[in-house]
Amino acid sequence: MPTLVTLRKGDPLESNIPATTYFGFETYFDPVLDNATRAWLVAKMPKWRQDYVLLNQGSLPDFTGKHYLRTWIDELARRRCIWCWYGSTVESMAQWKIYGDAGVAVESTPARIREALNGKIRGTTPMGRVLYRRADQPNNDDCLINPPLKTRPYYVKSMAYEYEHEIRFVAEINPDSCSSNGSGGIIIEEVDPTKLISRVIISPHIYPSEAAQMKNLFQKQLKGITVEVSELLEQESKSTSSAFLAFQEHFDNPFEHLNEEPSGDAWAKLPTGIFDDV
Repeated sequence: MPTLVTLRKGDPLESNIPATTYFGFETYFDPVLDNATRAWLVAKMPKWRQDYVLLNQGSLPDFTGKHYLRTWIDELARRRCIWCWYGSTVESMAQWKIYGDAGVAVESTPARIREALNGKIRGTTPMGRVLYRRADQPNNDDCLINPPLKTRPYYVKSMAYEYEHEIRFVAEINPDSCSSNGSGGIIIEEVDPTKLISRVIISPHIYPSEAAQMKNLFQKQLKGITVEVSELLEQESKSTSSAFLAFQEHFDNPFEHLNEEPSGDAWAKLPTGIFDDV
């Protein structure tokens, strides 16, 4: 599970949408900061920010609030790992092309994910559906300044990512141990796939013969889990299963006829005139 710091490498606006688009967000955030928290944040600030806050916090408090907020967001990004899932009942061609063009998608449920992660990460596994908001203009959506989103900015992303229909699972981490292992997150080992996965979907871009063999392999390894080939690009879905069975039957030597010479009129031209009126 990558940290928010790691996710920021691909999306610099990660966790920053509420603070950058809601005017005066820091004034609504201010009440959650007590004196001890403020002192802790000052100690975490880079030198230039720390100097500004210490110089102006008495005379210009309204101009120091944003620096407390920015520091809090940066520290939060080091202490939260995110597991991102596509949350829609409709397959997405964009998701296939970006993440699984030559692979598979695994389907699960919140209950299954929590059961699979039980005892493998610190604390609980809160989850939430991501809200998408414009990042290039002011936003006056009050949900951004009210609980629970006010202190959970990682559930808000730029509308440019709306196609992801993202659901996020969040894990609390020790930033020092995470930084020392160099992974940019936490590695969860020995997750039981039968607990985590409810269905495996094979990419619609994989050749039918390869997809058939993959399906056969998954069914042998993942007992009791449904394995299907995506029909996103299949117009005649009813004929799909029979076609894959045929591929499976001949998979030991699927290309046995490629070296045979054509006979008779196997390579006959199309009827003349068929493309006359182009």
